[in-house]
Amino acid sequence: MRRPASSPRTVALLAGIAVTALSARAARAQETTDHTAPVSAVAVRTVGAEAASGERTVLVSGAADGTLRRARLERAKLLDAAAAGRLPGAIRDLALDPDGTAWIVCDDGAIAHLRPGASGPTELARHAGGAFAIALIEADGAVETIATGGADGSIRLFAPDGTAGRVLTGHAGPVTALAVADGRLVSVGWDGTLRVWDPKKGKAKTIKPASAPVGEGADRTMPPRELDAVAASPDGRRLASSGYDGVIRVWDAKRLRPTVLPERAHRQWIAELAFSPDGTLLAAAAIGEEAIHLVAPGAPERARTLPFSRVPASIAFTPDGTAVIVGCMSGAVRRVAVPDGVRAEPDRESRPGGRP
Repeated sequence: MRRPASSPRTVALLAGIAVTALSARAARAQETTDHTAPVSAVAVRTVGAEAASGERTVLVSGAADGTLRRARLERAKLLDAAAAGRLPGAIRDLALDPDGTAWIVCDDGAIAHLRPGASGPTELARHAGGAFAIALIEADGAVETIATGGADGSIRLFAPDGTAGRVLTGHAGPVTALAVADGRLVSVGWDGTLRVWDPKKGKAKTIKPASAPVGEGADRTMPPRELDAVAASPDGRRLASSGYDGVIRVWDAKRLRPTVLPERAHRQWIAELAFSPDGTLLAAAAIGEEAIHLVAPGAPERARTLPFSRVPASIAFTPDGTAVIVGCMSGAVRRVAVPDGVRAEPDRESRPGGRP
């Protein structure tokens, strides 16, 4: 969940939500490590392919009270959950690199990393004025650049050792989420724009969703409201964005033409989006609706809504794509299996536009 701490909506959620038991309809969920504050960020990745110990799937979660926890995912079970230190500020976002190092950003602007086996995080740099999002630009299996999105509307680039680099400007308000698509940096913010950056040149293509050309299957444009979530498919071909009004749009990453996904009853704020590892499925943490939405962009009619009364704040797919890891407002972290019948058929999904 990346909404800035000053948002009245976030303050109300943090202070006033009463958490109840998980709905039976969201079943096949397993609870693992608990925080004592809302889980604002989760990341899952299979790491260590080059290490003597072999591959392992690592889960790192961060909470609004600055705490970090680690766990291991094995055969659909979350194991060895343990505390992994604390940062002074509220954790807003985190990402895992190929070695299993977690890169973290806090609302006070702290940028830190948590190395595998370390007892706690190490602060490397700061994004002046506070930050809400982080993304890793990788090359040849290693982190090349760290990008952070800030409350001042800037995106700051850092080397892995914390050395400050280029500052990207253009957003007229907080930058709330970042993603990486085929080496390009994608950002959204409270100004209601989606921007696709060439991080080396510092130039961006800017889209205002309310005035963007609408793709096939869309019946309306999105009002100019703030955006809080963005995701990129692993192959870089698709982007997805959403935010305060709960409209989910999937974009052709090259042409930047959007398609609005089907309407939902009681549509409200989407806190985070995630693509599955094969890019065929999109998950949304619908914090305002107390639900998880799963939809295949190539077969939107198969969309499923899973009621989730613990209130999802952050979400990530497992590396095999069979489940999502959900960080909850209650402080819980849960694994929720993807139901059958949601994905598009492979031959349908592989065709342009997902059409048979």
